[in-house]
Amino acid sequence: MAAEPVAAFWQLEVVDGFRDRWQQIQLRFIDDPRAAAHQAQALVTDVIQGFTEAATRQRGELDRWQGAELDDTEELRMTVRRYRDLLDRLLAL
Repeated sequence: MAAEPVAAFWQLEVVDGFRDRWQQIQLRFIDDPRAAAHQAQALVTDVIQGFTEAATRQRGELDRWQGAELDDTEELRMTVRRYRDLLDRLLAL
Protein backbone atom coordinates (compact mmCIF):
# COMPACT_ATOMS: atom_id res chain seq x y z
CA MET A 1 0.00 0.00 0.00
CA ALA A 2 1.43 3.40 -0.99
CA ALA A 3 1.74 6.07 1.65
CA GLU A 4 -0.67 8.94 1.39
CA PRO A 5 1.26 12.17 0.92
CA VAL A 6 1.01 14.82 3.59
CA ALA A 7 -1.12 17.63 2.23
CA ALA A 8 0.52 20.94 1.45
CA PHE A 9 0.18 23.51 4.19
CA TRP A 10 -0.91 26.15 1.69
CA GLN A 11 -3.04 26.22 -1.40
CA LEU A 12 -1.22 27.90 -4.26
CA GLU A 13 -3.71 30.78 -4.35
CA VAL A 14 -3.08 31.52 -0.67
CA VAL A 15 0.68 31.63 -1.20
CA ASP A 16 0.25 33.89 -4.21
CA GLY A 17 -1.96 36.20 -2.15
CA PHE A 18 0.66 36.48 0.60
CA ARG A 19 3.39 37.15 -1.96
CA ASP A 20 1.26 39.81 -3.66
CA ARG A 21 0.69 41.51 -0.33
CA TRP A 22 4.44 41.44 0.33
CA GLN A 23 5.14 43.03 -3.05
CA GLN A 24 2.68 45.83 -2.27
CA ILE A 25 4.29 46.41 1.12
CA GLN A 26 7.71 46.73 -0.48
CA LEU A 27 6.39 49.21 -3.03
CA ARG A 28 4.77 51.36 -0.31
CA PHE A 29 7.91 51.48 1.83
CA ILE A 30 9.41 54.45 -0.02
CA ASP A 31 6.34 56.64 0.54
CA ASP A 32 5.51 55.51 4.08
CA PRO A 33 8.06 53.28 5.85
CA ARG A 34 6.10 53.18 9.12
CA ALA A 35 2.90 52.05 7.40
CA ALA A 36 4.90 49.45 5.48
CA ALA A 37 6.30 48.12 8.76
CA HIS A 38 2.77 47.86 10.21
CA GLN A 39 1.55 46.10 7.06
CA ALA A 40 4.51 43.70 7.19
CA GLN A 41 3.63 42.91 10.79
CA ALA A 42 0.00 42.25 9.83
CA LEU A 43 1.06 40.01 6.95
CA VAL A 44 3.34 37.91 9.16
CA THR A 45 0.55 37.64 11.74
CA ASP A 46 -1.85 36.41 9.03
CA VAL A 47 0.71 33.91 7.73
CA ILE A 48 1.38 32.52 11.21
CA GLN A 49 -2.33 32.24 11.94
CA GLY A 50 -2.97 30.52 8.62
CA PHE A 51 -0.07 28.15 9.16
CA THR A 52 -1.26 27.26 12.65
CA GLU A 53 -4.75 26.51 11.35
CA ALA A 54 -3.39 24.43 8.45
CA ALA A 55 -1.02 22.44 10.69
CA THR A 56 -3.79 21.82 13.23
CA ARG A 57 -6.13 20.69 10.45
CA GLN A 58 -3.52 18.26 9.11
CA ARG A 59 -2.85 16.87 12.56
CA GLY A 60 -6.59 16.39 13.02
CA GLU A 61 -6.75 14.41 9.80
CA LEU A 62 -3.87 12.24 10.98
CA ASP A 63 -5.55 11.74 14.36
CA ARG A 64 -8.56 10.04 12.75
CA TRP A 65 -6.84 6.67 13.15
CA GLN A 66 -7.90 6.68 16.82
CA GLY A 67 -11.59 6.48 15.98
CA ALA A 68 -10.97 3.65 13.51
CA GLU A 69 -9.61 1.36 16.24
CA LEU A 70 -6.96 -0.01 13.90
CA ASP A 71 -5.47 -3.38 14.72
CA ASP A 72 -3.76 -3.80 11.35
CA THR A 73 -0.04 -3.36 11.92
CA GLU A 74 0.49 -2.16 8.36
CA GLU A 75 -2.14 0.56 8.70
CA LEU A 76 -0.60 1.66 12.00
CA ARG A 77 2.85 1.70 10.40
CA MET A 78 1.54 3.97 7.65
CA THR A 79 -0.09 6.20 10.26
CA VAL A 80 3.21 6.56 12.13
CA ARG A 81 4.95 7.26 8.83
CA ARG A 82 2.50 10.08 8.04
CA TYR A 83 3.12 11.58 11.49
CA ARG A 84 6.88 11.37 10.82
CA ASP A 85 6.46 13.08 7.45
CA LEU A 86 4.47 15.91 9.03
CA LEU A 87 7.00 16.25 11.86
CA ASP A 88 9.88 16.40 9.37
CA ARG A 89 8.14 19.17 7.46
CA LEU A 90 7.48 21.14 10.65
CA LEU A 91 11.06 20.79 11.85
CA ALA A 92 12.43 21.85 8.47
CA LEU A 93 10.81 25.29 8.80
